Amino acid sequence: MKLFEARARLKKCIEIMDKGNSLMSYVAIVTEPGNVENYWVEFGTENKKMGNYTDKIRLELNGTKGNKTKNNYGNLLSSHQKLKECVRPIRAGTSICENVSICKSGTLGILFKLEGYDSPFGISNMHVLSSYLSTGENRNILITNEHQEIIQPSSSDRTDLFYTIDKEVPIGQTVWETFNGLVDAAVFQIYENESCSVGIFNSEINDLNNNQIKEPKLNRGCQKAGRTTGFTQAKILSVEAAIRIENPFHKINGLGKYVVFTDQIMTENMAASGDSGSVLFSEKHVVGLTFADIDFDSNISISGSGTTHTCGRTFHNKMTNVFSSVVLPNGKGDFLKPKFKNFLI
Repeated sequence: MKLFEARARLKKCIEIMDKGNSLMSYVAIVTEPGNVENYWVEFGTENKKMGNYTDKIRLELNGTKGNKTKNNYGNLLSSHQKLKECVRPIRAGTSICENVSICKSGTLGILFKLEGYDSPFGISNMHVLSSYLSTGENRNILITNEHQEIIQPSSSDRTDLFYTIDKEVPIGQTVWETFNGLVDAAVFQIYENESCSVGIFNSEINDLNNNQIKEPKLNRGCQKAGRTTGFTQAKILSVEAAIRIENPFHKINGLGKYVVFTDQIMTENMAASGDSGSVLFSEKHVVGLTFADIDFDSNISISGSGTTHTCGRTFHNKMTNVFSSVVLPNGKGDFLKPKFKNFLI
């Protein structure tokens, strides 16, 4: 189908996902393998009986089922255990979380500097850097809405059998956060007594093109470095995707118990729990912020191949949307759009 037809169908699917009892979990515009000028609408449905996602992906092509492309998980970083340890000077790609939860892990996506501020900043997801209850009657209620202290490594990694630390030392404090159906992100400022280092820890991503944030390009290769799976590579399958996820902040943002995130990047499966907050790179540009992952609960048959492959999808906020949303205090009681100085990567 033509792109305008795919966008019309995407819009209808998003309307379905917005309904309270919807079982549709994600939808995305993708291109037909071997014919990038023909578009498909890929969507997945939740298996309510199993409490997970179905083991079938339906590719909608003019009302018929199409073939699904093979998933490419990428290469795992062999020493990714080090990403869960205490790393000083502080570097991106390592384990991180807020200082309240007792069992939580995410990833420090990137470090950067801003004009008018002496100390550097770090970025990750709001669901990584904001504490909320995960069990009990008050599940998903934000514990505090004040600025929260951030620790590296995360609370769960501090109790890991492979790593212990005598006491928790916060490295910074959140200054901005949002979870709004477009962006799941939080920025924290590093304390002045902490040192930071350029680059992503143990990663093959060594430099960027002019330190620029770019729009992602369909069907291009991409990379990320995360706390759990390390350095992985994949393909950008869609730059017009939406995913329906549980809202841990529904008591404060008023968006309901489920939120449909739109205008997202969808890639082949390249992340796992704990990789949230990783920065997505493509062609040495910053393009996305990893925040959600779908793993299908069994193997999927690939039409015509005679084989089965495990697969899933990883979703990322567009970094252009993230940084256009950021507002930071200027010390005078005002919140301003920051001017970016440079990335420490």
